[in-house]
Amino acid sequence: MKKTLVLLILLVVSIGSAGAQWSKTSNGVLGKYDLGYGGAMGFKDGIVWVGVTDLFNSRDSGITWNLVTTPFAGHVISDICFFSKDTGAVAVNDLGIYITNNAGKDWQQVLSIGSCLSVAFTRTGKEFFVADRDNYSGTASYTSDGGTTWARQSVEGGGGGAYQALYNPNSGTGYILSRSVSPNRASHISVSTDFGKTWKRAAGNVDLDSYSFALDSCDQNKVYIINEEYNELKDGQSEVFVTLDNGKTWTINEQQTANFFSSACSSTPNAIYIGSSLGGGVFRSTDHGTSWATIGGPASHQDSRLVCAINDNIVIAADEDGSIWRTTNSGGDPISTTITSPNVSLKFTSARILNDTVGATVRLPIYLHHTGKLSSIDMVVHFPDGPLVYLGSFLYYGKSIDVSGSRSYGRFKLHIDADDLNALTDSLVGYAVFKWYPIEFFCAEVVFDSISMSVRNTICDNAHVAIVDSCNGFIDGYRFCDPLARVNGRTGAPNIDLFTFAPNPARQSSALYSSLYNGRVDLSIFDLTGKFVKQIDGTVAPDAPLSLSLEDLASGSYYMTISGVNILPYQISFVHFH
Repeated sequence: MKKTLVLLILLVVSIGSAGAQWSKTSNGVLGKYDLGYGGAMGFKDGIVWVGVTDLFNSRDSGITWNLVTTPFAGHVISDICFFSKDTGAVAVNDLGIYITNNAGKDWQQVLSIGSCLSVAFTRTGKEFFVADRDNYSGTASYTSDGGTTWARQSVEGGGGGAYQALYNPNSGTGYILSRSVSPNRASHISVSTDFGKTWKRAAGNVDLDSYSFALDSCDQNKVYIINEEYNELKDGQSEVFVTLDNGKTWTINEQQTANFFSSACSSTPNAIYIGSSLGGGVFRSTDHGTSWATIGGPASHQDSRLVCAINDNIVIAADEDGSIWRTTNSGGDPISTTITSPNVSLKFTSARILNDTVGATVRLPIYLHHTGKLSSIDMVVHFPDGPLVYLGSFLYYGKSIDVSGSRSYGRFKLHIDADDLNALTDSLVGYAVFKWYPIEFFCAEVVFDSISMSVRNTICDNAHVAIVDSCNGFIDGYRFCDPLARVNGRTGAPNIDLFTFAPNPARQSSALYSSLYNGRVDLSIFDLTGKFVKQIDGTVAPDAPLSLSLEDLASGSYYMTISGVNILPYQISFVHFH
C-alpha cells in the first residue's frame, strides 16, 4: 500500500464556520458520572489534565489521553492545578492534597484533610493555598514550603464550607469561594492580598448553590460566579453573577432555568467558557460577561469542573458518560484577535505537502503577509512525537528560530525577531523541519497555538496579545485512519494512544508504554527494507512499561509490530543509535 504523507498546516483560522464543531477524542474513558459532585480539568505548559476518580493527561492538546498512575486512584478528584509542566497539585475530596514535581510520575500527599475541594498556586511551585469544608466549616490552608508546614484560617463558620481557590498572578490576589448557612444562606468570596496567608470576606452575596467561579482575564476586580441552582433552590434560576469590585456588589448577567448551568468554567484572554447541564452545550462570552451564547458541545454535571480552555479556540469538555470532547475553533465560531494598530495587518499561511518516502525530511514553509511595522512574534507548536521527529525551525537564510530550552515531548516554541519580520512584505519566512515515519492506521495532527505579538490591546492593555490562537495540520501516511482500537473486547481509546515507545531516538535501551492494554505482547523488529532483525516477548501494563534491550541493533531506522490478545496489529517506528 502506498504511504502518502499529507502535511497540512493552516496558519489562518477561517471566521464564521457554520455549525458547532466538536469531536469526541476519548469514548467513556472517565467512566459514567454517578457522583454528587467532583471531577476537574486543568492545563499548563502544553499538558491537559483531567480526572474524576482516575487521572489522565494529554500532551497533544486533548487529542489522545494517557492514564496516570497515582496513589489516589478510585477517589474523587475535586480540583487540578499546575504551576508548571512538572509541578502540580490535585485536591482529592476525602484524602487531601497530593503534589508532583515530575509531571505526574510520582505523587506525595502533603495535606490530609476531608472534603478537600480546591487548590491554587501563587508565586512559586512551593507556595499554594487550599479550600476545604472539613467538618462542615470553611477553611483556607496556606503553605510556602511545598506542604511541609501549614497555616490554617477559618473563612466560614459551622454549616458552611470553602469550595474553590483561585489566584490572579497579574494582581497578586488570592480568592476563595465559600458559602454560609447562617445568618444568611449565601455564597461569597474572600480575598487575600498576601498570597493566601490571611483572608478577608467581601461584603456581597450571591445565591447559595455556587460551586465554582472564574477570574476575568483583563479586569483585576472582575469575578464571575456560576450558580447552578441544583442542590439548593433559592429563586429557581440558574445564573451567572458578575462583580466589578472584587465581591462588594454583584449583578446577574445571564439567567436560565434551575439546574441549567454547570459550575465548570474557564477563562482565556478573549473569552470565558462555562458548561451547561441540560443539553445547551458550552456557553461563551467574548465581551467579558455582558452577553452569552452556546457554542455547542457536551453537557456536564452541575457540580463538576470539566471544562478547560487551552486558548481562545481550543476547548476541552467532558460529558456525564465519561467521554472527552474537543473543539479547535471555539465550537465552529472561531475567535480572531485583531491588532489594535490601524497601520498593522498580517497573516501567516503555509502549504500542503505530499511525500511517500519513509524517513523523508519535510520542510514545511511558513509565509508571512503583512503591512505596517511588526513587533516580535512567538508561537507554540505541538506534534506527535514518534511518527514525526522534529529537527528544528529556521529562517529562509538559515537562522534558528527555536526558543532555547523549550523542546519537550511533542512540543517546542518559536520566536521570530521584529527585524527579520519587517525585512519581509509578502515572502517566505522560513521552515519547520521534520522527519516522517508513517504508522499504519495513524492520523497525526500538528497544532500551532498561542501565536502572539508584542503589541498593546485596547481591551486588556496587555503587552502581548494573540494574533491567531490555533492552527492545525494533519499527516496521514495511508490516506485513512482507524478511529478506534479494540482493547480487551471493547471499544477503547483512539488507536494512536494504545502504545508509545520512549525514548525515541533510542540508545542501548528503551521502553514500551501502554495506555490501556494489560497483558502479554509479542514485538517483531524490522529494518526499513523489511528484514526481520529481532523478536522481544513480555508483558506490559499502564503502570508497568516493558523494558527493551536494543544494544545489539546497528544504528539506523526501524519499525516494530506489536501483537497481543484482542488488540489490532500495531506498529511503531523508531530510530536507534550508539
